[in-house]
Amino acid sequence: MRLTDEENMANGTRQWTSYWSDDTGELWLFVASANVIKANSIPIIGLTTGIGKEAGARPARRNINELEAEAGPIWALSALEDGSDSEENSYFGVAGVHGQPYKSWNGVGPVPGGEASGFCPHGEALFISWHRPYITLYEVCVKSAPRRLSADRKQQILGQKVQQLADEYSGKDASAYKTAGQTFRLPYWDWALDARIPPSCTRPNITVNAPEGSITIRNPLYSYKWHHYPLDQGLFPGSESLENETTRSPNPTSHFPVEDVNTKLAAQAQQIKLKVYHAFAFADTYEKMASMTGNGNSFESPHNDVHNLVGGSFATLTVTSFDPLFMLHHCNLDRLAAIWAAIYFENTVQTTSYQSGGLFATVRGEDITADSPLKPFYQADGKTFHTSKSVRDITQFGYTYPELQDLDLDVHQNALRVTELVNDLYGSLPARRVRGPHPSGYGTQSSREWVVSVEVERSELELPCTIHIYRGDRYAGRTTLLDMPRYGILFDEIPLAGVISASEFRGMSPDAVEDLLEKEFRFEIKKDDGTVLDPMKVPSLRLDVQGFDVQPPSSLSELPKYSGKYTYSKVFAQYNGTRALR
Repeated sequence: MRLTDEENMANGTRQWTSYWSDDTGELWLFVASANVIKANSIPIIGLTTGIGKEAGARPARRNINELEAEAGPIWALSALEDGSDSEENSYFGVAGVHGQPYKSWNGVGPVPGGEASGFCPHGEALFISWHRPYITLYEVCVKSAPRRLSADRKQQILGQKVQQLADEYSGKDASAYKTAGQTFRLPYWDWALDARIPPSCTRPNITVNAPEGSITIRNPLYSYKWHHYPLDQGLFPGSESLENETTRSPNPTSHFPVEDVNTKLAAQAQQIKLKVYHAFAFADTYEKMASMTGNGNSFESPHNDVHNLVGGSFATLTVTSFDPLFMLHHCNLDRLAAIWAAIYFENTVQTTSYQSGGLFATVRGEDITADSPLKPFYQADGKTFHTSKSVRDITQFGYTYPELQDLDLDVHQNALRVTELVNDLYGSLPARRVRGPHPSGYGTQSSREWVVSVEVERSELELPCTIHIYRGDRYAGRTTLLDMPRYGILFDEIPLAGVISASEFRGMSPDAVEDLLEKEFRFEIKKDDGTVLDPMKVPSLRLDVQGFDVQPPSSLSELPKYSGKYTYSKVFAQYNGTRALR
């Protein structure tokens, strides 16, 4: 029952404060702010419900599979879908910020030349930081109550729905549901730990324990059904082939063949996990970690693989954010970046600048730094845009992750503790004490790891496409290039642990190893429809096999170190730098 509404002015900002009461008599407070000058702006400030009163502990975003195992009300996640397409804080409105429809949001319109682009900076150092307020926006729409209740239940945003559902339970479980409603945060899909689609997202219909008892409903995590179909080509150019709902690797009989998708993901599970662990171990700058423009191991690389392997509209960046799986996917990416930042606590934002390739609200050629605006997301004042610096502390948005809970104040000790968790979750090397590397290039107790380094200019390829590496008939790994961005140099490293054992070439000279690799390794550049692209038409392409010593950590609180890297440049030499070879 709502008790009162109050309106006041503070620091040039109008605030509406609503007081609510549950059956226990406890008062819950919800505040919605809107700057007087920019009355329509939506500040991204995160959630405040469920935060510890004494120590300020933030509720954790949790693994969605754990939530389902506890029979939590995760089915309410996408009740937001019922909102009107014209409302900016509806499911359609929030999903549309990422790519299509290309239109203004939060009062932020296009720059000249940006009308045919979205807001999201894929393939840039801003990639990680931009998605943080974006996911928070969705989470707020999922959880936060608006300042006034709508009489029409279908117009209520999902956050209000979660809270309302919690309040509607009675009996012995009522208290538990109320607590869950307060501490609810968006869950994540840890595809590095379990690459399969979360079971909660694979069933068209689900039976849930609703307040009125057991009911069967359409599963809102299975797909998003377009409210107006066919789609307006003015808002969604090039969408003629889209179905009436979001799809995942569709075939003639199903928009989402679950077993087919899970089979593809399972085949790449080891690769995905290795890429994640390599990013933790070897990406020592923010730029390397955050983006495939960073000349090293990044979290964007396995992120791209997952998009492509799930397929369908989920692999199409213009509309991928409409799939309910998208936010779970990117919540995990945010989690990995937050864990990385706890380890590399002196490198939590980019330190270099670069020129933007151009976006909906960003001029092509604009210098991008850690102080650049993350449009269209405003800070609490409703006037100042968030930046990479303003979003680096996740606690300000009212959440944390399980790996970051209960950390003490010493950043060095925090880093050691979080490293242990990373080794436990994703590590493949046992902790053991080792001696230094041998002069021949092999450590006496270290192991040898192998990768294919990839460098290519995106504009020379027909996007989207994938670079596949093979050793004979065995599949070795992949680099996925999605349909955005269409320009810029991409870097990646493909682990070869699945086709080269750690000690396979021990005792062989580098020349002998190189000759063997040249005979056995090959690659293909394929589009999603199976079309093979001619690598001779991609003059920027450079593929190199690299081997390096990996020194296992001496304890679980350390990450492995590598040294003695050797590049076997002859393996793919006939294709590398074809412009120079001709």
